[in-house]
Amino acid sequence: MSKGKPTQRGPLLHDEDFTIVAKYQAEFRELVQYYLLAQDVSRLGRLRWVMETSMLKTLAGKHPSSRRPPPPTPYGELRA
Repeated sequence: MSKGKPTQRGPLLHDEDFTIVAKYQAEFRELVQYYLLAQDVSRLGRLRWVMETSMLKTLAGKHPSSRRPPPPTPYGELRA
């Protein structure tokens, strides 16, 4: 996390997509198993969101995309 927000994990960018997802699942599963012993699993909602967001950012960093400009229209340039 950086400044309280989930970030991508750079070292995982060179792994396969399946491996990245499997690593996140294994880490989350380990934490859930640990907190099951303490009977405090209800507090893991925020952790789940952080891990999911970090995983998605990692996958998005691995597969960058660019925004294409909209196609021209017969009415000229459209502005938002």
